[in-house]
Amino acid sequence: MIKPNTPFSTWTRMQGYPKGSRQEGSLTATDKFYVLEADFDVTDLQNIEGMRFESLYIMNSSFDMADNGEKVYVTVLYGRPTVENKSTAREAVTESTLDDGGTELPIGLRKQNESLYFPNYKTKWNYRLSAVNGITLTPAYWASATDTVIPNDDSAKYKWVKDSAESGWHILKKATKKVETVLVPSAVVTETTKFRTYHSAVAKRSTTGTKETPRRTFRLSGDWLVVSSNINYDGKHWVCQTRFQNAPEWDADLYL
Repeated sequence: MIKPNTPFSTWTRMQGYPKGSRQEGSLTATDKFYVLEADFDVTDLQNIEGMRFESLYIMNSSFDMADNGEKVYVTVLYGRPTVENKSTAREAVTESTLDDGGTELPIGLRKQNESLYFPNYKTKWNYRLSAVNGITLTPAYWASATDTVIPNDDSAKYKWVKDSAESGWHILKKATKKVETVLVPSAVVTETTKFRTYHSAVAKRSTTGTKETPRRTFRLSGDWLVVSSNINYDGKHWVCQTRFQNAPEWDADLYL
């Protein structure tokens, strides 16, 4: 049997691969390799996008780290795009779509500047105030506190806790809302552009995990992060599809 080319000399095909399947008229083949961690570059996944296996094209590729961190396992999926997967965008013209979903954020989450994502947040919403046995007076800051720091004068008498009080203490005030997360809008903008040449599609591709603003933001504010940027062949064109996820702020120490 003819096998797909091994993309790089440092990659070793795993035993039993490639494997193929045909479901509902769609033919796919999966190839899997391992490579030493020191020899792996994540951009290799981009560099192999033009490879073919007979009449099949690379549809997706991914990698996983071994538990010991010494090897990287790379999976390559070949396929023949169906009509449903073909882009309807005009040549080299980017089409944008909005999926206005949601995501859950911790109720007391803070931004890099230590300000609250939810300005009205109070510690009493999801924390209990415990006190040393015998103390029944509720301190004034219970109603207005936005963190779990107890003033020095009271640090030996009160504590914010999630669950039960420790020995010698009792729960003075229960949590008032008993929620830990809040559902907030988390829009995703998808940009689709098709090209006649593979290299043009690659040039359009963005780097996953970097902050980048899509062409159309649909009047949404906040930061945008590239969460995926794929290149597929639809039988006629090379299609670059990039997804941008919106958030009030993406941590600049983690995402550039």
